[in-house]
Amino acid sequence: KTGTTKDISFSKEPYQHSHAIPLGGTKLLLQGSDLKKFGLNQIGDIYIYDYESGEKTAIDTSCSHTTGCSVGSDLKMGNHTDDEWPEDSEGRFYFIETTHGDSQVSRVDLKAEKIERVTSTPGAVLEIEGSGDMLIAAAMRGNGGPELYEIQLDGSEKRLTELNTHLLEEYEYSTP
Repeated sequence: KTGTTKDISFSKEPYQHSHAIPLGGTKLLLQGSDLKKFGLNQIGDIYIYDYESGEKTAIDTSCSHTTGCSVGSDLKMGNHTDDEWPEDSEGRFYFIETTHGDSQVSRVDLKAEKIERVTSTPGAVLEIEGSGDMLIAAAMRGNGGPELYEIQLDGSEKRLTELNTHLLEEYEYSTP
């Protein structure tokens, strides 16, 4: 402890960070935006950033990974912010992203330097937690209410609870 502060900024220009995950040593998995393309609403790119050397390795610069679940529903309470991205034993990081009316689990593969979709079942993944080499998720599938699911790293899902299945029998639903 030296009592000093060191500037480890990604950019000397204005830059908005939405996620910064320590990878060990002086490296971070970073999502952020310079706001130049679309301003405040620009979705962040994903990088590996070595704050000591300043080296930036782009994993994805498509501005297309809206992290977190922004799918609205009368059956969902609150809004979870996907702050922590669970890591598996192969060093891949998992996050929730909203695409085309669904929210699904995706992962950042640091070795392959790419982002991959993990789940594809229609509905909304609300929250994920790592549990060894699988994920536990709170998710709404189809028109159903939130339930707990075990998600394998190949994307296969197993529902663990039946907390809200009775709602499908008690009420009429329309599929958007």
